[in-house]
Amino acid sequence: MPLLHYQYVFLPAVVTLGWLLVTKQDSQRSRRSMHSIIKLMLVAALSQLLLSLLLVGNHLAEVNRSSDNNEISMKADIYNTSQVQVSNHYATHAIFLISFGEQAADSTLVERCVLSLRRRGQWTGYIVLLTDAPPSRYEDWDEENNVIVMHPREEHFNGADGKPLEFNRETLSLKVKRFKTYVLDYVDMDKRLNNIEVIYYLDIDIIAGNKLEHLFRSKQQMIESLHQLRGGGGEGLSTLHFFTPISSEYPFQSGTFVVKRSSSRHCLELWRREIENIVGGTLGMDQAALRTIHEQIKAGFETKCRLIRMDNEDFLSFLKPKNFNKISKLSSYTTLIHLSNSKFAKWMDEEQQNTFLHAVLQLSEEEIQSGKYGKSIIKLT
Repeated sequence: MPLLHYQYVFLPAVVTLGWLLVTKQDSQRSRRSMHSIIKLMLVAALSQLLLSLLLVGNHLAEVNRSSDNNEISMKADIYNTSQVQVSNHYATHAIFLISFGEQAADSTLVERCVLSLRRRGQWTGYIVLLTDAPPSRYEDWDEENNVIVMHPREEHFNGADGKPLEFNRETLSLKVKRFKTYVLDYVDMDKRLNNIEVIYYLDIDIIAGNKLEHLFRSKQQMIESLHQLRGGGGEGLSTLHFFTPISSEYPFQSGTFVVKRSSSRHCLELWRREIENIVGGTLGMDQAALRTIHEQIKAGFETKCRLIRMDNEDFLSFLKPKNFNKISKLSSYTTLIHLSNSKFAKWMDEEQQNTFLHAVLQLSEEEIQSGKYGKSIIKLT
């Protein structure tokens, strides 16, 4: 801007002075010389003016570029905000695993599950492991790996009357499965989980085949819309979300389910009560207890709990003898893959299972040879 002041104040004054000098010259020769000088001065002034205009143009262009950059920056901030919202799942979501018994402790099922969640699932948030294995079994975990290892409380082995539950051979598996209904109790015990709002329970024979963010983002909208419609507080609707089972015998698949911290406790307590009602029977299936609750809801006897069945879509697949060859040849997988060790693994070729497992877990040759993640998915029978 000082250059512009120079052009419009100083140069006109020079030109005027030159003109006055011309009018006072008597000599024709002197007037011609002065005219030449004035012309040169005018040319210089015009040159300076053009230079000033060019500088102004460059300045305006720079302002426009700065404005464009600001707009781009604002768009980037919006994108980053979206990313922050996505990553908030790491702050508000957790995964819950249960591993009980000597066979589970001796196997590498937990290691496989956690490795798949970290690699294929790209999950860096908290993983809670409830186990009765000796503390030394997972002593290298916890803080460093964002894995919180917890151990069952003695009173949780007792029934509602405070007495130890008596299981028979057919229902012994319910001793472990019943701890699924204590998910919220254990989450409440660790202050690191104070901000967790949604918990995904997974059986340890489930592995991640794809990014968990896809699952969280898709199902979160459904969960939230339901509670906005009916309310999710202590006096509102209590919910649990399950995937669709492979058998029509039971309405829900209990190997993975979604717990909402603010509203699922009532449903979990109902589930526990119905499990305790069948421990002396002949059916050791926690799905049977869910079926009873489902029937009570349909009959109108239960009004505060709602069990929601989610479509499996591309979120969950079950590895079975009849679909194993097809699934094992895929280049991409569902978000979660249920290996069903207790039912189907023993009927599938062990070497093919190994190859498939190595591919899903993305194991290096060194990791395969180390045996850290096992040599077969057939462990629990």
